[in-house]
Amino acid sequence: MLTKRGQLTIVAGAPRANHSGAVVLLKKDDVKPSMMTAEYILEGAGLASSFGYDLAVLDINGDGWQDIVVGAPQYFIKDGYIGGAIYVYLNEEGAWDKITPKRIEGAADSMFGLAVENMGDVNLDGYHDVAVGAPYDSNGAGNVYIFHGSPQGLKKAQVLGGQDHNVKLFGYSLAGNMDLDRNNYPDLAIGSLSDSVFVARSVISIEKTVTTTPKELDLTQKNCGDTICYGMALCCKQCKMLMSFNNASMLCTKETLRDKLRGIPIEVSVEILKPSTRRKRQSALPNLLPILDTNQDATTLTKVQFIKEGCGADHVCQSDLQLQYKFHTREPNRDIFHPLPEENGVPILSLSDQKDIALEIKVANQGEDAYEAQLSSSFPKSLSYSAVRIQSVICLANQNGSQADCDLGNPFKKDAETTFYIILNTGGISLDTTEIEIDLKLKTTSDQKQLQAIKAKAIVKIQLLLSLSGIAKPSQVYFTGEVKGESAMKLATDVGSPIDYEFRVTNLGKPLQSFGKASMIIQWPKHNSQGKWLLYLMKMTPTGLDSFSCSNQDEVNKLGLKEPSVSRTKREIGETPAKEGTTSLFTDKRKYTVLSCEDGAECIAFKCPLTGMDSNAVISLRAYLWNSTFLEVSVAVLFFLMARVTVFPERKVAQYGGMPWWVILVAILLGLLLLGLLVFLLWKVRGYD
Repeated sequence: MLTKRGQLTIVAGAPRANHSGAVVLLKKDDVKPSMMTAEYILEGAGLASSFGYDLAVLDINGDGWQDIVVGAPQYFIKDGYIGGAIYVYLNEEGAWDKITPKRIEGAADSMFGLAVENMGDVNLDGYHDVAVGAPYDSNGAGNVYIFHGSPQGLKKAQVLGGQDHNVKLFGYSLAGNMDLDRNNYPDLAIGSLSDSVFVARSVISIEKTVTTTPKELDLTQKNCGDTICYGMALCCKQCKMLMSFNNASMLCTKETLRDKLRGIPIEVSVEILKPSTRRKRQSALPNLLPILDTNQDATTLTKVQFIKEGCGADHVCQSDLQLQYKFHTREPNRDIFHPLPEENGVPILSLSDQKDIALEIKVANQGEDAYEAQLSSSFPKSLSYSAVRIQSVICLANQNGSQADCDLGNPFKKDAETTFYIILNTGGISLDTTEIEIDLKLKTTSDQKQLQAIKAKAIVKIQLLLSLSGIAKPSQVYFTGEVKGESAMKLATDVGSPIDYEFRVTNLGKPLQSFGKASMIIQWPKHNSQGKWLLYLMKMTPTGLDSFSCSNQDEVNKLGLKEPSVSRTKREIGETPAKEGTTSLFTDKRKYTVLSCEDGAECIAFKCPLTGMDSNAVISLRAYLWNSTFLEVSVAVLFFLMARVTVFPERKVAQYGGMPWWVILVAILLGLLLLGLLVFLLWKVRGYD
């Protein structure tokens, strides 16, 4: 039915009408029954496209109305890779003037649409199918395109190629919707410049159903000795092919069954076996094997479900897992844990020589049973998984310890709670580590939404068990000589007395290189407040370090002085130096002045990385006291870092002003008195004799 029920309609193509082509729907003339008149005209869209060169009338969507497929083999688009097209008109209850066709385009220079043929229902799905020839496709070998009908229209299903069979212009003409081999399936004859004939293979549709007994398995009940068994039945509808079943097969599951929530899947598929080779009756056409319907699912899937006691009447387990965490320290070689202190709700990890820390995990289930309950943890580079402390929880980590999965239970029962400790190695923490962040995520195959990852954070503060000591040799130096300028200095000894400083760093805790790099900062008193030299730094020497490079290296031996070739002999001083804060008979009482970087001295900061330090390191400094500065100022005592240097002037240059006259007079009188007393005593002794 094309236009009206009971009306004869003739569809004719006019590929040259109006230079673009047309398809005319003709009916009998009401006045002259022997004449035909045009009822509808379908006009082509492209100039010289040969619209209507061939066409096919068929019911594509199975609605009872005949549809039209029109070929336009010379349709093209400028600068496009298109060579021919077909137009699909789906009948809208005879209103052809309201239809917008769907265009299906072919490859360039293929003459797609030169032949259009109704094939009938080749796959027995209730919808008519169509074949379209493209004889110049594939470099002139030709192809035939098979389209299957459906409620939505044509769907591309298959391509028959002439190139594989060494033919030319394959698809130049088509003839279909006929059963040549009498197998109740329509065949398709394809014309070419060769003598080959293609015969369609039969299509078989098989309906498969699978049932199991019992429908649900109770894993706590052994119904087959010491194992659990179930039966399975397979039924096929209208299945004419012979099938064989292996009744002796036994299917076994793993001894440890993890997934107890989702059923055991059973998948059934069918295939057509090749018949045994035997002599058959010769016929004009070969006896081809059928094929399975591609519109049907190749496999049928069913599942054997488990009885889930803790999941309610609907058999849907709705769990409610809750997670809490807390960072702890762990006593050495003992599973005794102490929570970390917190600042503003954030844990503070003060790390010194601890090899590990512990993360306390608390998990509670306030809902129904949680199957395959699991905690997945991801650790930063500064931490790695070491162990877990509780027997009921098993954790498995990857090779580098950056991830760990902990099984909580299968199932993790309703109202259940568990607490365990994950031990983490701190070997990756360095001085650059300011915080640690661990991703924690609960997983379950039960129904629970909004199971989002939780980030466990803690602030890291490194506690280095370092002690710093310093010593100056000698601890007291003397200055003498005359005032000289910088230009007069050639040798280091021209500056003044040498002083050797030794700064020792001792590590009492974890090896320093495991944390990273630490640095020693030396505040060096270079000038006084008037910009005059105090201590002239000659060189810096390290011990116990892999490499040594301090900042402000250009301040070392600033004037480029040379070291003396022979060490200067220490000055022999006969008198014992006066102790600090006492008065001697040879010097006046002096006021001690402390020259520090905070008061009275301009300092240079030397930052020296302690690269490769293990247990201790020593930085030695050779300096010279700048005599000229101290000859111009008062006596001073220098303090910098841990070293103390006391500066005294030499006694031969100290000023001596003499004694007061009354002291001399008193001394003479005392001497005369002592002389008189001595004479008196001698006279008495002589009198006894």
